[in-house]
Amino acid sequence: MMTLEDAVRRSIREGVAEDKILAKYGTARKFIDVLLSGEKSRLGTSAGSIQHMFTTLPLDVKLRLSTLIVGASLSSTSGRCIIHFSGGLDSLALLAVVNEALDRYCIDRSRILVLHIDTGLHPPGTSSYVKNVVESLDLDLKIFRPVVSPWWIFRKFGFPGKDRSGRTFPFTCCLLLKKLPTWITARCVKASIDFLGWVYREAYRRYMTVVRRGIVHRVNFPNMYSIVRILPIYIMTKRDIYRIVEMYRLERHWIYNICDRHACMACTADMSSMYKCLRNVNPRLYNFIIEKIREWGFENRNTAKTVKKKIEKIVREEDYGEDIEQIRKRIRRRIIEEFEEKRERKN
Repeated sequence: MMTLEDAVRRSIREGVAEDKILAKYGTARKFIDVLLSGEKSRLGTSAGSIQHMFTTLPLDVKLRLSTLIVGASLSSTSGRCIIHFSGGLDSLALLAVVNEALDRYCIDRSRILVLHIDTGLHPPGTSSYVKNVVESLDLDLKIFRPVVSPWWIFRKFGFPGKDRSGRTFPFTCCLLLKKLPTWITARCVKASIDFLGWVYREAYRRYMTVVRRGIVHRVNFPNMYSIVRILPIYIMTKRDIYRIVEMYRLERHWIYNICDRHACMACTADMSSMYKCLRNVNPRLYNFIIEKIREWGFENRNTAKTVKKKIEKIVREEDYGEDIEQIRKRIRRRIIEEFEEKRERKN
């Protein structure tokens, strides 16, 4: 029996083969399998090198291919689809591509759910900005508030850290503030696919994920649910993203007037760029975080693994037949009880 991810890949391949404009470009036709599936389909050379070829295509061709990927993916299933929108430029460009695909392929907009995860650490005005953008595109929006406070996470487990090579590792902060809300929402709305706005060579871990698994791969939530994840704009560069936003005349977040990225203001995983911006935007918060880093320190990798196992156990045992907000509150209570009890036992 053909899996959903295989059906999505086949639909995209057929769309590329039938498209007269994409047919003129040998890269798109010959190496589309490597882009979709990663190393499993490579043809005598590294998947990373082949995937890089797609970034050298003209922007109009890349836009056409990205739109086709979205349209073919949605045509392969009748289920709901989640689009992650943080408020940053990458996810804004993703929304533009999805909106174009919905019009071109005449797809029902009610199938799309835009998910914004309010971590409590985004620049001021992010939630209002997200609402305005999504409303202008006539799409459904779900804003998911933090399951637990980010400052509770920092105080208990430390700030996000890096391994010896300097790369960030899957820390508890992202697990609780981003991954957990995604698991809950996908399970509650019974989504079959989701779209993420990753771009080429944005981060090492993301790059290696695409090299190994391609831009269409299945993500298994902790023994409770799985979803097909699709990365339609991965073939874009940062320069392409700016051009797409300008082309569709989309409003950018105000943070880009003073900073080159949109991220959690207290994230210590990128001290160089984000903290330079934070020092100018909010000096009081900057000084507060520096003081708390000295007091609470950075997270330990082994601690992060232990916390992840406990969170996955809580998520597996949850009943998902109720409203998302009720589930969020119940999981929040269980997480706090779990780790506060552990602290009391130590004392």
